[in-house]
Amino acid sequence: MLDQHTLSILTSIIHKHLDDSTYKTFIFGSRTQPKHRKFCDLDVGIMGSTELSASTLLQIKEDLSNSDIPYLIDVVDFRAVSKDFREKALSNIISL
Repeated sequence: MLDQHTLSILTSIIHKHLDDSTYKTFIFGSRTQPKHRKFCDLDVGIMGSTELSASTLLQIKEDLSNSDIPYLIDVVDFRAVSKDFREKALSNIISL
């Protein structure tokens, strides 16, 4: 699980670019597991009624990269992934 400081930075950056009523954001992947590796990456999913624009996705990624979050962060638009990947990833998420 992420510490409160990291969660605060993460949610602040994401909510700066996205409308909460339109997009759901969440953590998925290894960081949702109780026994994840200390330095594993952080997978952030975004799902909405429409696909994210390339510019919005790039702005989010740049802001996260420039933050003091000490992990490599992958941001994934779930409207642009396969159904199989979506189903597997959504089976264990932490909502933001």
